[in-house]
Amino acid sequence: MSIKRQIQARYRYMLQAVFAFELPAWLISQTARIALVLLIIAFGSAYIFKTASTAATGYEMYELQNQQLSLEAEIKQIEAKIDDYSSLASIKSRLNQTNMAYAINVSYYEPAGKTVAKK
Repeated sequence: MSIKRQIQARYRYMLQAVFAFELPAWLISQTARIALVLLIIAFGSAYIFKTASTAATGYEMYELQNQQLSLEAEIKQIEAKIDDYSSLASIKSRLNQTNMAYAINVSYYEPAGKTVAKK
């Protein structure tokens, strides 16, 4: 037998085997088809729900990151104002507006010994 005939015979036997294959009756029944459709609908809707919730969570994270960046910028502005108000030149310029008097005769208390308090 030639190689060509051998290939044709094997191909014929393969086609016969494929067409002779039958699925079990319970697998091709109407209840199995309904169950399969219901499973497809359930998993499809679960997938859509999960995708939508993930997208919503991603948007919330995006908004929170933007809010964090704006708050960090505001913190930097406030720190700059604190630095301006804490500078010696700023304190001296605001000191004139307080109408305070300078202390003239300042006396300090000198303790008798080295200990300040006893147990």
